[in-house]
Amino acid sequence: DDLILDYESVVKTLYSNLMEQSRSVSIEASSSLDLRKDGFANVVDSIKKHYDRSHVTPTGYDVFDHNVLNGGFEPSRLYIFAGGIGSGKSTLLNNLIIQSATMDSSTFFSTRKKTSENRIYVYVTLENTIEEALLRTYQPLFSKTTQDVLFTLSNNNVEDAGSIMKKEIVDELDKTKSNIIMKYFPGMSISTVDLMMVLDDVINEYGKESIMGLFVDYLDLLKT
Repeated sequence: DDLILDYESVVKTLYSNLMEQSRSVSIEASSSLDLRKDGFANVVDSIKKHYDRSHVTPTGYDVFDHNVLNGGFEPSRLYIFAGGIGSGKSTLLNNLIIQSATMDSSTFFSTRKKTSENRIYVYVTLENTIEEALLRTYQPLFSKTTQDVLFTLSNNNVEDAGSIMKKEIVDELDKTKSNIIMKYFPGMSISTVDLMMVLDDVINEYGKESIMGLFVDYLDLLKT
């Protein structure tokens, strides 16, 4: 009992210190602006840097890139697409990845600064299994229905069907030097810390600058 009380005391102290430190950092980072007395140069400079498009990841959809977003997904931002069951959240997510990954390089880098030859998209699903994720990528990539895919699979053995599917996908992604890395975890089995570990593995293999985005399907199934 004494040990548990000591442990709780240490945790409370650590938490209190952390909150105090966070508050101090927030105060230091605070700023003010008198619209009549102060100059706007520094603020305007911050706005230009904040909305700079040289690091965005275009979605490949004009309505998103030009009417909703600032040229695409901006780094260090969280974008949430919400909807009811069966409303198409996963389908939209898959298509956003595909459209961006297959977007012509000259168009993709028309505003974005080119810092890597590769474009890596990390897709983590906690709902659809890895085979469902593959199907949802393969079908829109080549405009094939489920029946089209099943027909091809039924007319080839597993090894041949897998080789055919892989070659088609790789040939398509080679055109833009893109890659999609898929990870499936059961719902409520991983947290944001685990997502960071997934990203670290990808960074170690491909480099940080090559990562175009982390796409998670879906947030409700993450552990806190």
